[in-house]
Amino acid sequence: MSFVMYPLLFGLTFALIKALDIWYTKKITKTYSNDWRFNPHLIWIMFIIGVIMGIIFILFLK
Repeated sequence: MSFVMYPLLFGLTFALIKALDIWYTKKITKTYSNDWRFNPHLIWIMFIIGVIMGIIFILFLK
C-alpha cells in the first residue's frame, strides 16, 4: 500500500507547488509570456519527479 501512497503523495505535492508557483508568477507579472517557466507541462514533469522521489523514499528509507 505504501508503494502506491507515498509516490502519489510526493507527486501531487510537487505538482501542487509548481502549479502555485506558475499561478503566483503570472499574477505578479500580469502578462503572458512564452518563457519556459510559464509552461504548464512543468506541472506534469514535477509530478513525475515527485513519483520518482516517492519510490526512492520507499526503497531506501522505509
